[in-house]
Amino acid sequence: MRKVILLLIGALLTVASGNVEGALWDGGYHEFSEGFEGEIDMINGATADITGGEIGMILSYDNCGLNVYDNSIIDLVKPFDTSSVNIYGGEINSLFTVGNSITNIYEASINFVTAVDASTINMYVENYNWNPTGGQWGDGLLTGTWLNSTETFSIEILNLNSINHVNFIPEPSTMLFFAFGSSLLAVKRRKPKMKNQKNIKEQEL
Repeated sequence: MRKVILLLIGALLTVASGNVEGALWDGGYHEFSEGFEGEIDMINGATADITGGEIGMILSYDNCGLNVYDNSIIDLVKPFDTSSVNIYGGEINSLFTVGNSITNIYEASINFVTAVDASTINMYVENYNWNPTGGQWGDGLLTGTWLNSTETFSIEILNLNSINHVNFIPEPSTMLFFAFGSSLLAVKRRKPKMKNQKNIKEQEL
């Protein structure tokens, strides 16, 4: 029922603004690569690849799956319910996660992030810095470098609680732990070799 109401509200707002552009992706696979679309609504398990073009807003419901790639420009990405979003690139003005949705961000230019309900955002980063009073609205500023990339990010968090929905993968402390553990393991592996060499020399004497 909530989904139907939200779709009706979106339709009314679109008509009121005089913009009648929009698309309903009802199940199946879809791809958007060029041109402009004012609004796209995804329902009933639809899956989509956005590889280019410009979209005003894209709303995904149910268990829909959305992938966003380079050369895409989207003003608003908003996943609901148990839908999933994978962001591999592109320019997104605002990401607003709702319900039990899961969003994975590997690399992108994102200006604003808001997360509510039980939604989860996984960010794959090399490093990050969280300033809880940063940003033009004072709700927080997240900066850092994407994992396996030299590209940096600067994202304003709109709603201080939104940061609690964000997971950083891998955690920088975890990476340091594994690096330290690998060094110790390498030392332990070398020690028996040195001991064996000493025994050989003693036998030769």
